[in-house]
Amino acid sequence: MDYTVLRPHQGDKWYGQGARRRAHASDVAHLVTAGVLAPAAPDHSGDAAPDTKGAVPQNTAAAPPPETATAPVAEAAVKDQT
Repeated sequence: MDYTVLRPHQGDKWYGQGARRRAHASDVAHLVTAGVLAPAAPDHSGDAAPDTKGAVPQNTAAAPPPETATAPVAEAAVKDQT
């Protein structure tokens, strides 16, 4: 089972705070009781990537700039003529 190190300690090697440690529950029960270790949350980083075969790639092109700069200028020119 995997555990998260809550307090640094010396076991079979040095374990710093936040490290992950794999051990049998019976071997580290006293450390869990003392608050040195806690059961680790499941790690899904090693899970297989979803199947993307046949997937359509997303458009990565940049969007064109908005055309807002010309509209106020045109309105101002019309107002100056009146």
